[in-house]
Amino acid sequence: MSTVWKRTDFKNKIKADLAKQGIRKKVSYNGEGMEWLRSLETDSINDYLDMVEALNDPIERITKEIKKEARATEEAKLLMTIPGIGFVWSLTLTTELGDVERFFGPNEVPAYAGIVPSTEQSGSKEVHGSITKEGNIHVDFSGCRTPLPDFIHMTPPYIFFWASDKKVLTAS
Repeated sequence: MSTVWKRTDFKNKIKADLAKQGIRKKVSYNGEGMEWLRSLETDSINDYLDMVEALNDPIERITKEIKKEARATEEAKLLMTIPGIGFVWSLTLTTELGDVERFFGPNEVPAYAGIVPSTEQSGSKEVHGSITKEGNIHVDFSGCRTPLPDFIHMTPPYIFFWASDKKVLTAS
């Protein structure tokens, strides 16, 4: 993922350099867009373009490998049937969660990921705060940076449909 972020950083730097030159144009990074950017003959933009091009091949190769692995993993294929879960997050979940049967119910997974609200209780007073961020960093990281409005509000047992014995786990 950091390779993709680096490439995005370079694209953002190109956009910033264009803005400094007073150019406000949406640029695509395909053949024509790259040619137009190179025709500006700006050293910094050309350097950034070189970096973008250098990162494209490894990103494509790694993406193909991840897709191939996700398609070969039964659990990942089942997870990808849930709206909002693609090949990267499905592999992250299957790898980081491991055997889902170790969880007693679907409410334990958000706690494991550290994406449940903190709660402070004293007598009859109960205050809910921000998420705890004390769970598995990889599950939290991938989930919090993935647009998942449908997934977050989904009935929890669907998340566990991919359990090895194909049964739906229910909350305790």
